[in-house]
Amino acid sequence: WILRFLLGLVVIGMSLEMLFRKPAQNEIKKSGPISLLAFGVISGILTGLYGISALLVTFFSRNTESRSEFRANICCLFLVDNIFRLILYWYTGILTKEILLMTVYLAPAVGLGMLLGIKVDARMSEETAKKSVIGLLMGSGTILCIKSLLSR
Repeated sequence: WILRFLLGLVVIGMSLEMLFRKPAQNEIKKSGPISLLAFGVISGILTGLYGISALLVTFFSRNTESRSEFRANICCLFLVDNIFRLILYWYTGILTKEILLMTVYLAPAVGLGMLLGIKVDARMSEETAKKSVIGLLMGSGTILCIKSLLSR
C-alpha cells in the first residue's frame, strides 16, 4: 500500500508540474536515453505489479508535441500491453469461457464509448485536451492514494 500511495503522489506531483510549467517557444521536450530508460523500467515494473499505467501516460503527455502524437503513443502502448496480457491470461487459465462471453456482451458499450470519445475529441481544442489529460492524471493519482490508504 505504501508503494501505491507513493506512486499516487508522484503522479499528482508530475501532473501539477505539467499544469504550471511554462514551456519556452523553442524548448525541445525529448528526454535523453538514460532518463528514458530509467522511466521506462520503473513505470514498466509498476504497470506489471499493479496494472497502473498512469506513470507511462504522464511520460507520454510530457514528451509529445501534439494530441495526435500522444494518442498514437498511447494506442501502441496499450496494443502491445494488451496482446501480452491476452497471451499470458490465456496461458495461465485466467481467460475462461465466461470471461469471453462477458467480453462479447460488453463490446457494444466499448464501441459506443469509442464513438462518443471520437466525437468529443473532434470538438476539443489542443489546450483543452492537454488540460483534460492533466486533470484525469491528477484524479487517477488522487484515487490511487485514497484506495491505498483504505486498503491498508
